[in-house]
Amino acid sequence: MNMYQRLRDIREDKELDQSDVARVLGSTQQQVSKYETGQQTMGADKYLKLAKFYNISLDYLMGAIDTPRPLYEEDVPLPPAKQKRLLKAYCANPQAQGAVNVLLSLEESDK
Repeated sequence: MNMYQRLRDIREDKELDQSDVARVLGSTQQQVSKYETGQQTMGADKYLKLAKFYNISLDYLMGAIDTPRPLYEEDVPLPPAKQKRLLKAYCANPQAQGAVNVLLSLEESDK
């Protein structure tokens, strides 16, 4: 699959129209149409904006690989040693517990 078709397929999979993508790129719907048909090439800055917006790796977005990969992991787990240290600090400090509970909106559910 060529990269132009991939741009269109990803957009359609996300149920977006060309105007939506144009807003992300700071462009026009007509310009996005040209990118998707190969009439004009996009600059690296626009590919990066789309990769971030879709959370899709640049190599997939540009057609170099056929299996999509996220650009970044949304929930990267902490290493076990750090998890243990955080849990110990939380358990040992009631003030920290209150602050964390407020941040996580758990305080109300614990009462």
